[in-house]
Amino acid sequence: MGPTNFYTSSRNLVDQANRDARRRSSKRLGIIVVSTILLACLIAAITVIIVRGNRRSVGNIDESESPSISASIKTMCDNSVYPESCYDTLSDATNSTTNPMDLYRIAIGIAMNEVLRANDELEVMKNTVDPKYHDAIVVCEELLNMSYDSLNASISSDLTSSTVIIDDLKTWMSASLTYQDTCLESFSDDSMRTQISGVLANSTEFASNGLSILTQFATFLGVSKMRRRSMLEYIEKESTLSQFPTWLSSKDRKLLEEPNLRGSAKITVAKDGSGTHTSINAALKDVPLKSTARTVIYVKEGIYNEYVEIEKKMKNIMMIGDGKSLTVITGSKNFVDGTPTFKSATLIASGEGFIAIDLSIVNTAGYKKHQAVAMRSNADKSVFYRCKFDAYQDTLYTHSMRQFYRDCDVLGTVDFIFGNAAVVFQNCRLMPRLPGPGQKVLITAQGKTDKNQNTGTSIQNCYVVAYGQIGDTPVYLGRPWKAYATTVFMKTALPSFLHKEGWLAWEGSSGPKTIFYGEYQNTGTGSSVWGRVKWEGVHSSLSTSQASAYTVNSLLAGGLWIKPAGAPYSTGL
Repeated sequence: MGPTNFYTSSRNLVDQANRDARRRSSKRLGIIVVSTILLACLIAAITVIIVRGNRRSVGNIDESESPSISASIKTMCDNSVYPESCYDTLSDATNSTTNPMDLYRIAIGIAMNEVLRANDELEVMKNTVDPKYHDAIVVCEELLNMSYDSLNASISSDLTSSTVIIDDLKTWMSASLTYQDTCLESFSDDSMRTQISGVLANSTEFASNGLSILTQFATFLGVSKMRRRSMLEYIEKESTLSQFPTWLSSKDRKLLEEPNLRGSAKITVAKDGSGTHTSINAALKDVPLKSTARTVIYVKEGIYNEYVEIEKKMKNIMMIGDGKSLTVITGSKNFVDGTPTFKSATLIASGEGFIAIDLSIVNTAGYKKHQAVAMRSNADKSVFYRCKFDAYQDTLYTHSMRQFYRDCDVLGTVDFIFGNAAVVFQNCRLMPRLPGPGQKVLITAQGKTDKNQNTGTSIQNCYVVAYGQIGDTPVYLGRPWKAYATTVFMKTALPSFLHKEGWLAWEGSSGPKTIFYGEYQNTGTGSSVWGRVKWEGVHSSLSTSQASAYTVNSLLAGGLWIKPAGAPYSTGL
């Protein structure tokens, strides 16, 4: 179920790490206790669900008898990417419950313990491996802390019968897996990556098992249908009241209807000294932490050469500029000069509810420096409206959580929109530019690693248009970064320079059978699907029903948090 040769060969180091980790034992015990006492209000309904599920999945069970614990666990593990690991672990962990949400919480509790163990092991490795890996291990430790926080959110939430909560849980669980995978991606050396894979194997499998159980639970309850119907009813009522989405609070809505939003900002950044601060980072020091109220930061026209991070504790920040050609935040960190891709972004957003309007985010490193990110977002329920993201390789890192982009420009070359968020682009310009010698242009590289993650990249009503001259450079819709890569282009204008095959393999001549690449009612000379690749996971002519799964209404659970950003949007096709 995951241990590798590295795990065995480094036993002494692990023992030392485990001794250091004993100080956390009470916290870990608390996790397991919590996993068995929450959600008592759902037990009756879940019992019925389990009985029905076992009747379908385990043929030798007498319907007049209560399902056995073993059969119940098998049922909940059927849909896991790691069914044997799921069954073996949960069988060892419990002998008294068939409640799927109890099983879910136990799985998550075990995963949290394994994340802590992995982090302890990395801390020991940091002092024993070649110093050239030190920075990558530091990044990995940060990502494991993020993974732990997401797991903790999913296990400690006060779940009720609200169907929207299921989407939150799946988002947090999906993000937890993404953070662990990004940790692994921090190591380019194959030998070191194999070692780190062994360190993370258990935590990844257990988190995946928890997500699988949650997905089964949601399916049994018919959550997706219930949520979709309630959201549609809400949207129909709201559509006559406003052209804007509805993702955040009524206070935010009123704020964005303020005719002089910039003038009403309490924090103003201006290089000429006419504001409250002369740099964005100085302004962030005065932002209230974990605030439920919206903090507006107005950044006046100018070029701001600084690296900006909206930390996780900086919630509900709106950063608004004077226009995507006037307010520019710029940097040049890159992989070639020694900065890991994950840390190379000019602007990083992690705080929930982040909104950016009328800004340009630039990484000037150029194609010779390879991976050089302009913007990375792992801010849940983030909105980007009338923004520009300007770089070459890996321009826009839609890393995790839920994100929405409207009327934005994205410039780049290789994989210039990449990541594993649940993200929708509407009315955006995706702008391939001339890459380095011998390079191809790939618009997307989606990173879904688990079939149960609620992630994917949706490009809807957008325009693919060249930025300057690109000559005869091959341009593709994307390539599958990970095994379950999910990307759709819907009602988007595709130019003649798009390669007729549409998609390019990451390696070899084909993509994994598990990917989902789709096109729906695209326009332009490049929209002909006649020459598209014939991979099993490519769907060149989606049905309306299939395409609807990648709208704001479905992929972003209705997008009720978009409206206060002031960005017009469409919930459906």
